[in-house]
Amino acid sequence: TRTPKPTPRPTLTAGEEYAYVREMLATNAGCELPCWWGITPGESDWQEAMDQLPRLNFQFWFPEELVKYDIHLVLTKEEGLVKTIAVSGQCFECDRFAQDWERYSLDQVLSRYGVASRVRIALALPVEPGGPIYYLLYIFYDDLGIGIIYMGPAIEQGELLRTCFSFDYITLLLQQSESSMPLEQTINPDEWSFAVPLEDATGMSLEGFYETFRQPGACLEAPPTFGSLPLTEGE
Repeated sequence: TRTPKPTPRPTLTAGEEYAYVREMLATNAGCELPCWWGITPGESDWQEAMDQLPRLNFQFWFPEELVKYDIHLVLTKEEGLVKTIAVSGQCFECDRFAQDWERYSLDQVLSRYGVASRVRIALALPVEPGGPIYYLLYIFYDDLGIGIIYMGPAIEQGELLRTCFSFDYITLLLQQSESSMPLEQTINPDEWSFAVPLEDATGMSLEGFYETFRQPGACLEAPPTFGSLPLTEGE
């Protein structure tokens, strides 16, 4: 018998890779999370998934904007199938990032998937006094196998911090909806320990959060009394 040869990954130029990424971010290959770019945890064949992706790590440099744009995919397997998918993307002070990831902006996610089962929030403090402050927002749809982490700027206004949940960094944690594994299992325990439940941090219910932030441009103003995660050099 002849052993079938796996289909080689497509070879693309840098421009073609970026066009591919933009299309996939806009359409998700016609599927909904936790499916990612046509690959579904618990259903998709591992080798077929590996063959269809041009690569797992994408890096784009835009010298005219002096920005670097990164996207990393981490897939795990079990019994020949894709088990989990973790996706992270970042591009700080980069307008094109918000445009490319619009499908996964907070208002779009809430509108598409409804009231989250859990929401947590933390602050990332600057290394030096006077440096930028960032929020970290953790949204989980446990029954769907979807977890999303946003990170973006927060601004001090008197005794309050204000953020409109624009983001420069995003991580998606995706798994089969029937999985018993906690979505936060892959988050660094030290980081997770600073994340405070939304209700405790802001007094806002999950339903109130949904009704407010499914509207584009909505902002949060709250006293900085929730967990503060120190930033380290390079973050």
